Amino acid sequence: LTGISLRVDHAQTQIAADEGYQGSETLEEVQEMIASCQDETRDSISHLRDSTSTRGSMAVYVEDFLREEGSKEDVALTITTEGEPWPCDSFVVRQAVKVIREAFSNAVRHGEADAVSVEFRYVPEQLVVRLVDDGRGFVEDDSSAPGHYGIVGMKERAALIGARLEIVSKKGEGTEVMLTIPSSPRHG
Repeated sequence: LTGISLRVDHAQTQIAADEGYQGSETLEEVQEMIASCQDETRDSISHLRDSTSTRGSMAVYVEDFLREEGSKEDVALTITTEGEPWPCDSFVVRQAVKVIREAFSNAVRHGEADAVSVEFRYVPEQLVVRLVDDGRGFVEDDSSAPGHYGIVGMKERAALIGARLEIVSKKGEGTEVMLTIPSSPRHG
């Protein structure tokens, strides 16, 4: 925020001095900085929340995010929840949310999906989150291309919380991502 303030002050000074300075580059930088700060603020807030502060379940918290992102991306989104939600450790929530966000982002941006369904199934021993899209799908080797770390990161986050991550995809047939979180997850 201090950086934003300094850039705005600079632009205002230059514009006030009327030195032929348009200020558009500086103002574009400011807009990018503001967007970045908004993202960081959202992440910070989500780090402060645990499952009880998200209206009782991880599913509801993730649903809010997915609906917002789905409307931006013009994706048909179906979300279902089965079973009785149980409380989750805030660290587990953060890691699981990041896995789900990445899976959704991959479906929309890389898979060019038109429809995504997300199912949260709570059972006494585990929470199963299943995300299925109708996108292009991929061959597993494609995901490890240089500069592509999304799936690797998803696997690492799942391992951190003692969860199991399964990804099934076929070119031209969409992708299914299943994250199985034990009710008493262990931290890696």
